[in-house]
Amino acid sequence: MKTKLNINREPRHIAYVLLGAVLLTNSNKMNAETLTEVVKKLVGDIQPYGASHIDDKRFENLKTMCEVVNNLVIEIDRVAYENKDRQEFSMKQMADYASNFMTKTLGVAE
Repeated sequence: MKTKLNINREPRHIAYVLLGAVLLTNSNKMNAETLTEVVKKLVGDIQPYGASHIDDKRFENLKTMCEVVNNLVIEIDRVAYENKDRQEFSMKQMADYASNFMTKTLGVAE
């Protein structure tokens, strides 16, 4: 069952949001769905509404969301690049996974 999070995007609520997200999971590690829901709630709506007084804010939200995604992609790419020639199994495994994600999922050329 998917749990909806009620999140106030004011800065003072961010710590409570993250704590609540952790408590919603069965382990100390948040799953991707929970993290996505938290980010979406913190950033705000990004879908155009059709009224400029609303869409101005949503456009700023969209730019923020794109920046967050870009930052995450940079981190994933760094794992792939910095570990591609490693001999240690776990490091090579992570590099290969990150590289496959970049090329096959995102369609980024090597």
